[in-house]
Amino acid sequence: MSFTTTSSTRLKYPAKLTFALLLWLGVFSNAVNTSSVPLRGEDPCPVSCAVSGSKPGNWTAYSSVDRLDFCHDTMLLDFAVYTPLGGPTKHTTTIRACTQTQSKSSPKRALRRRKSLSDRGTEATNPTTAAVQVAWWNSNSAQNADISNIVDETRKVQEYLTANADTSLVFASNKNEAIGVFAGALVKDTILKSTAVQDFITHVNDKGVSQSLLLQVCGSDLKADFTFGIVAATGDSKLELVQSAVASWANGSCLAGGDGTDSLKDINIPVPTKIDVRSPAPVRPRDLCRTTTVTSGDSCQSLATACGTTLADFQQYNPGSSFCSTLQVDQIVCCTSGSLPVPTQNPDGSCASYVVQSGDWCAKIAAANAVTVDNLETWNQNTWGWTGCGNLQPKVNICLSTGTPPMPAPVPSYICGPQVPGTSPPPSGVSLASLNPCPLKACCDVWGQCGTTPEFCTPSGTGPPGTAAPGTNGCISNCGTDIVSGTAPASFMSVAYFEGWNPSRPCVHMDVDQIDATKYTHIHFGFAGLTADTYQVNIPSDVQAQFDRFTTFQTPMKKVLSLGGWTLSASPFDNQVFRSGMSPQNREATSTNIANFITENNLDGVDIDWEYPGDPDNAQSSPSDGPNYLKFITVLKGKLPGKTVSIAAPASYYYLKGFPIAAMSKTIDYIVFMAYDLHGQWDYGHEYSQDGCPGGNCLRSHVNITETLDALAMITKAGVESSKVLVGVSSYGRSFEMTIPGCRGPTCTYTGPNSGATPGNCTQTAGYLSNAEIGTIIGSGTSGVRQLYDGGSDSDILLYPTNQWVGYMSDKTKASRIERYKGLNFGGTSDWAVDLQQVPASP
Repeated sequence: MSFTTTSSTRLKYPAKLTFALLLWLGVFSNAVNTSSVPLRGEDPCPVSCAVSGSKPGNWTAYSSVDRLDFCHDTMLLDFAVYTPLGGPTKHTTTIRACTQTQSKSSPKRALRRRKSLSDRGTEATNPTTAAVQVAWWNSNSAQNADISNIVDETRKVQEYLTANADTSLVFASNKNEAIGVFAGALVKDTILKSTAVQDFITHVNDKGVSQSLLLQVCGSDLKADFTFGIVAATGDSKLELVQSAVASWANGSCLAGGDGTDSLKDINIPVPTKIDVRSPAPVRPRDLCRTTTVTSGDSCQSLATACGTTLADFQQYNPGSSFCSTLQVDQIVCCTSGSLPVPTQNPDGSCASYVVQSGDWCAKIAAANAVTVDNLETWNQNTWGWTGCGNLQPKVNICLSTGTPPMPAPVPSYICGPQVPGTSPPPSGVSLASLNPCPLKACCDVWGQCGTTPEFCTPSGTGPPGTAAPGTNGCISNCGTDIVSGTAPASFMSVAYFEGWNPSRPCVHMDVDQIDATKYTHIHFGFAGLTADTYQVNIPSDVQAQFDRFTTFQTPMKKVLSLGGWTLSASPFDNQVFRSGMSPQNREATSTNIANFITENNLDGVDIDWEYPGDPDNAQSSPSDGPNYLKFITVLKGKLPGKTVSIAAPASYYYLKGFPIAAMSKTIDYIVFMAYDLHGQWDYGHEYSQDGCPGGNCLRSHVNITETLDALAMITKAGVESSKVLVGVSSYGRSFEMTIPGCRGPTCTYTGPNSGATPGNCTQTAGYLSNAEIGTIIGSGTSGVRQLYDGGSDSDILLYPTNQWVGYMSDKTKASRIERYKGLNFGGTSDWAVDLQQVPASP
């Protein structure tokens, strides 16, 4: 498309503007493509505007334009106008957002000008008519906008600007469309009350939006304070387009060109008279001059008039051969002899500070404070989040003088680091990065989020603290993904989990006394429960027969009873029984009952498998779950001298963070770390569940080695000795129905949301096949059966007959894993489950 700008301004604006305008010329048309997905449990949409209020500093902060695509509601946005979203720094952009779920009529408040350092007066105006122009650009590649979305966004930005007198610009967006509005301070109230916005909506309804559509009120004789513009855009670069337009209007420039234009009915607006009368600032202390402030379109002559002095005197008060040609918006200038006021260091040694706004650039900030851009760069080398004048971001608290840097501005959506709301300055010698660490000593990134993968754990600072290189999150505390390998265990354990109910299946049966004692050191018999109210150990009827064999057969293997398990934990009733049994009022009785049962049945220990304390997905969960669990097992351990007490723990940060796992590991004998079920049918439709898979339904192994090692780094970094961790291995696979039969590669997908996988003859559960059933399929000789090994995930893959995909561990892969864990000084392995491995001989 063809596009130009027109402007009468004589002020210098950032060079970034030139690049931004190239967007309109079509030079830049690629979408920002940094991958950024919601974290597990994170709302795909930002905080509600009704909850956060109108100040962008209270909105949710994102580090990527792409992150906005996961929310399908209308969002109000705030970001740096003069740092292009599509420029070289596009991956380090801070975008603040709130969700406008419904339009509400907002109370209208009297328009107030934003006060500058000079307290300048109001320009004299006369009412006159101004032309209203509409222009549009078409694109064969751009998708047509949803008209209802454009109309909804337009009304919401109109309401926002009407209700917020100090705000002159705002953006709105949803997945496919974006809106940008600039309303000059001296025409904002008039135009918002006029028919201009409705005229824009009418044009949208009548003709739609192919790529972009704008309405503007501006002219070569008008300054930014008397300019108005609204723009709608669609397509991959929608936000870059509306940003560029708003930047032009904020500079007092009109947008020209387009594939089509139209003139609407003129409107009456107040425009400046030829004589600019402004009130200079009050008389300042001796040696300081009286000042006024530069506005868009000013020249030395207009400023001299505003000061009530001659041009010659004005130039004498403001010397320099290039002074008149380098004026900046918001620059303070002298109206009398004397020096300009300059911010000074505070008595406590801290610098004079300022929070950057979305319409700022460094030269503007410097000019408004009578300092230089070089000063800003020098004084902020140690300022948190300072990314330099070339990539200036809003809401960064910067230094305007020498002195120690200020505390960074709080961000409500941050959960770690120094920008968590309510954080106090640290004492001397304590770094900002160490404040508010993540649970489990997980990595905290510059965006105030916790995680355990390289995305969160890789430092990439660009110099000043709290910064990250383009395309990275930038770790600030507890960085790294290395496993902390302690001393080797005295002996390497091999635990066999046994499903006591397996005889209830149609096939693949095993008796507990058939477990091979040459392969395993311990048997974990699953599962027992607790009775409600009395908290006695309860052996379910479908496992009673196998439990009787378990307690009577002789074996060198240690016999351990497991309480809980997924099925019981998933039951709201039984989960609450566990929670109540571990509460302070029932802790003693429950632990005594369990200890007595273990002793009376001559067992060697007990394994508690509560999935999970503090579970974020369980409405019954409480922050007290984890501490109560710790106190419970401490009491239980004291009642079982000479016997073992263990727990099962998830290999997921999302669930493990509810465990005080480091303290628990010092009390119990070992931890069964469930490093399986890392993926399954439950991932479908959840963007956060798989890296690089927005639909959450890519074919991924549930025993992926990379994710397993990341999880092992997580638990050992959290303070658990590696020798106390038994790493889970599996004797089953997770199966899926492939969307495209025969597809190969990491982007292949499966059907959903319900599983289309063929249930096994024995396990009879779609999405779950025992190794015994997998072996039967492989040995059947059926056409189309293929067995593969995937080195990247260290997993075995079964394809059959045309559209079934199974990820699992073969015996060879499992043996290799066990040797690997031995070499990392882990305490052993736990196999779920021994009765799933093969069809045993008849007992």
